[in-house]
Amino acid sequence: MSRFLALVFAAAVFAVVALGTNGWAFSLGFPSGACVVALPPVLLRDVVRAAPAEWRPVVAALLDLGEAVGITPRVFGALLWEHVTGLPYLTAQSDLDLLWSISDERTASLLVEGLLRLDGGGPVRLDGELELPDGAGLNWRELAQSVANLGDEVLVKTMDGIEVRTKADLFRTPVSLS
Repeated sequence: MSRFLALVFAAAVFAVVALGTNGWAFSLGFPSGACVVALPPVLLRDVVRAAPAEWRPVVAALLDLGEAVGITPRVFGALLWEHVTGLPYLTAQSDLDLLWSISDERTASLLVEGLLRLDGGGPVRLDGELELPDGAGLNWRELAQSVANLGDEVLVKTMDGIEVRTKADLFRTPVSLS
């Protein structure tokens, strides 16, 4: 049995607190335009101070890797939230979530090889997405698992949902007939 308590705030922001069998739950709701603020991408080099000290050698190596392949890594996940809010989001189980914008297959291969080297046995697990030229996203580990065969299929996330693409199709851009 749950008991609900609704709290109403100014500007049509409301909160719902529920006591259920597993304890208290909290939900916050507001009109989509009321509090949404788009932040510019946050670069890895700008959040170094928010990273735990034991991560910093890996962060430095990631910045070097980005420079070597011509990509500036961006952050998301717990490190981003800790940097933006100043609140403690990182834990001993946190991974380092990075977004890499890639434009071609060769760069993707070099980047994934470098990420695999840096991920092995370090103080933090590396995770993240490769942003494809069409804006879709691909987890870099999934691409790493299919390195040998261009026909291998990978799961790609788009703004409209998910798609399965062959590796050969990742960097093909549609040709305009106009």
